[in-house]
Amino acid sequence: MFLEKTPFKYKKMSLAMQIKTAIGYRGLVCFLLAICVAILLSVNAFITSTHRLEQRLDERCKQLKGFVISQILIDNSEAIKPKMKEQKDHKFKFHLANNTAHLREPVFSLRFPLSWTYLYPITGVDGEYLGYFAVKGSFFHDAHFVNDLLKKIGLSNIFSVK
Repeated sequence: MFLEKTPFKYKKMSLAMQIKTAIGYRGLVCFLLAICVAILLSVNAFITSTHRLEQRLDERCKQLKGFVISQILIDNSEAIKPKMKEQKDHKFKFHLANNTAHLREPVFSLRFPLSWTYLYPITGVDGEYLGYFAVKGSFFHDAHFVNDLLKKIGLSNIFSVK
């Protein structure tokens, strides 16, 4: 018999009770490790899905870039707004260049709670900065993102638990 220290007195503890306690602690530790693995896999799936979203936005902006450059060169910037409104998935806006700092490369930023902003610079053929696209959206309004994320989280959690 061993003595277990409690806040008020020592209590006798049998060997069977010690074994049950040790097994219980091991089970708790394994459960917590499994939850940590599931959380890490979910975070990894979120980051991967965010990268895919960024790549899709980059491709979409590259497609619109030629149209915007041509409209700016012929001094018809008013034709850009209707084209931006045609984009149904996200809020596309084009901002003409001004005297503020210029974007050198695309910037993807997360906003609280679960929304994002993507800034894509537009430069002319000669490297002149013409402006930038500002694309805004929510993670839950993007069907590709939600499907991709749920599939990855579901599959990773199923295989991590078994």
